[in-house]
Amino acid sequence: RQRKEGVTWSPTMVDVVLYSIVGLVVGGLLMVACGVFVIQMQHPDDNNMAWLPKLIVLAGLYLACAVVLMLPFDASMSQTCDVDPNCSAISVLASVWMALFVAIGIMSLVLIPFAYFWYETDDEEGF
Repeated sequence: RQRKEGVTWSPTMVDVVLYSIVGLVVGGLLMVACGVFVIQMQHPDDNNMAWLPKLIVLAGLYLACAVVLMLPFDASMSQTCDVDPNCSAISVLASVWMALFVAIGIMSLVLIPFAYFWYETDDEEGF
């Protein structure tokens, strides 16, 4: 370990920072890819309309892909933290998993039904 101005740097700390940067970059690219997918697959009649359902679909795709991509990330971080018993990344990963599962639950139980009923009751023609 090196000491520099009172801060102790360990290899696992560098690994956590690098994994965090990779996670942010992959998350941003994933959001762009989901956005392009939603734009390409939209119906021509819904062009520049129905923004709430599109945002719900975008968030659902993002969450589904994020859970799939978290599996190898979790395995890699677990292997890194097996070497160092003082590694705190396991608790951070547990919090990320819990946040993802709570977000999926909120999407499934609140946002998707709300958007479905709001979109279906939206009458453009009037009386």
